[in-house]
Amino acid sequence: MDQTKERGKQDDPSSFFEDMFTRLCIDEQRTFATELDVLDRRSSKLHHELLEASRKAHEQVYRAAEAERIRAEELERRERLQRITKPPDPLPPPPAPPSPPAHPAPAPVQTPFPATPAPSVTPAPPASSVTSASLQFAPSNLTTAAPAQQPLSFSRAAPVPAKPSPSSEKAFQDPVKTQQASEQVSLSQHALSSDRQRIEQNQNLPGKKSPALSAPPAEPPKIQVNGISRTTTDRRVRSAESTHEQFLDIHQRLKEMRRSVVSYCKQNPQAKGKLGDMRRDINTRVGQLSTDKAANKKAIERIQMTLTEARRIQEPKVDMAKFLITPPKPMMLESGVFAYLLSILSKKIIAQLAEEAGRDTKRAEPIGTMAATVFSTDSLKLEGQPLVDILVAKYHVVCPVLFGIRGNEETKNGRRRLGWLEEDKGSGRYISENAHNDRMTGLGAGYASLSLRDFSKSTRRNPYPSYHFWRALSRILNTPPREITTTHVVILRGMLENYIPRFIRFYGHPGYVALRKALNEFPAHAPQGPALSSLKVLKDILKRDEHLTIT
Repeated sequence: MDQTKERGKQDDPSSFFEDMFTRLCIDEQRTFATELDVLDRRSSKLHHELLEASRKAHEQVYRAAEAERIRAEELERRERLQRITKPPDPLPPPPAPPSPPAHPAPAPVQTPFPATPAPSVTPAPPASSVTSASLQFAPSNLTTAAPAQQPLSFSRAAPVPAKPSPSSEKAFQDPVKTQQASEQVSLSQHALSSDRQRIEQNQNLPGKKSPALSAPPAEPPKIQVNGISRTTTDRRVRSAESTHEQFLDIHQRLKEMRRSVVSYCKQNPQAKGKLGDMRRDINTRVGQLSTDKAANKKAIERIQMTLTEARRIQEPKVDMAKFLITPPKPMMLESGVFAYLLSILSKKIIAQLAEEAGRDTKRAEPIGTMAATVFSTDSLKLEGQPLVDILVAKYHVVCPVLFGIRGNEETKNGRRRLGWLEEDKGSGRYISENAHNDRMTGLGAGYASLSLRDFSKSTRRNPYPSYHFWRALSRILNTPPREITTTHVVILRGMLENYIPRFIRFYGHPGYVALRKALNEFPAHAPQGPALSSLKVLKDILKRDEHLTIT
């Protein structure tokens, strides 16, 4: 039955045409696939041929250019060789000497300058008795009173004619040689006379003997402090004092500006209330900074918004150039409220560092981050220049040691120079040593947090680059041993306690060398006490936590 059905299907014309159509389609697909393969192979071959032709053309161009370069270099080399080997141009023939005058020499020309006594010509001493070294004098011999006669004048007066000697008659036959000989004799006479006058001054001093000339005394050795000459040290101290005074002037101008802005706003109750609200908002936001980065970000944004809003207040106007060391322009009028709030922000930053970071130096990090962020904000700059000098001026007042200022902690004036805080302003009574050390530790940590900021991944410009940290560190480490105080030790500890790894990342091997000086050499000259012990412990902490050994 099944075979019959199958045989019926084969005999059915529709089945036959279906099979034929299927086979035709299959053959057509195979043919099309074959043609595609052929086209693909041809396209690939053509592509390789084009690449090969392009490579050959490029190689030809390269060879031609290389040959042209070699030819140009060869031409340049030949020209240089020709310039070197070319003989110099012959000198023109010398002019004929003028004929000797038939009439006697005229009288010397009178000059408008007062005449000087003609030096007496004496035979020069033997070369063995007068040397180049014997013509030098100690500084003490040059401070004596001048002789009664007038000093020698080196004006080009006409030489006094003298009777020619037999040995010089031949020289006087040529006028050119005569003039040269007279000038040489005149200069030698001046030199000998000047030396003779100095010798006579030295010999005629009261209470002095008149020995023969001798070599000057040896130069005293230069005093060095920590490998630096005293001259260099004094120059650096003067430079540090000058810069310090400039920042103190800025701080004084800021105080006057705050008083004037407050006085102006008191005349308008609405402006006075607005100013007070902004001041309290900034102080509150700075006090809220903690180890929570998300909360800190919101506080920083709020501070930026407050300062931006203050900058839009037009009155009163103040000259911001007075608050910068190097202002972009001599006079730059800005909102007085904006300048007032920047000064308030700087005061609050310093207060937070001295109070909180002194007890825990890790609290300095969010404060430094906030300060660097605010002062690097483009909308809060003055023609692209950050206004960080306002904060630095306050730092100069509270922590002068960072900027190379020295003093004696045993005296009132020395404590004032080192940044000791008075219990009552003007009383002359200072806070305790422990309180002072805590303040200096926090301020040192805050300075490190402000200056050791990495802006390599930010589009903003660093307002206070890391070289300021290096300078402060070098000023402390290069302090003469007799002037090192406990204040230097506690500030150095605050700067290094949590920032050594970051310092090494910034400076690499030079930073390691500086740390070796700070933790090995510097403590040997520092005063003994708990502060020095806490500084020495940093070596063990580094070895334990950072696996860094300072040897």
